[in-house]
Formats: sequence, structure tokens, C-alpha cells
Amino acid sequence: MDTLNDTWTVMKPFVHFSYKALKVIAHALIFIVKHIPKPGEHKAKDKNNKVIKI
Repeated sequence: MDTLNDTWTVMKPFVHFSYKALKVIAHALIFIVKHIPKPGEHKAKDKNNKVIKI
């Protein structure tokens, strides 16, 4: 039990750093995915996109 306590004492800062780093990466990925333009979004903005057939 003493060995387990010593191990946790040594590893605790690394575990907290890893958790925070993964959280930052996850938030960054979510931000990037939310701001990727949708495939039909750029066509919807141009409303004067009429095709004239003769």
C-alpha cells in the first residue's frame, strides 16, 4: 500500500497535466470542426446564380 501511495504521489502532476492537455486538444478540435464550412453553404449565399436556358 505504501508503494502505491508513493507511485500516485509521483505520477499525480503528470496525470493532471495529461488531463488538461487532452481537454485543450479536444476543445480545439471541436472549434475547428464547428467552423468548417458546410458543402452547400457557399452556394446559398450567391442568390443571383440563375441559369438561362435558350
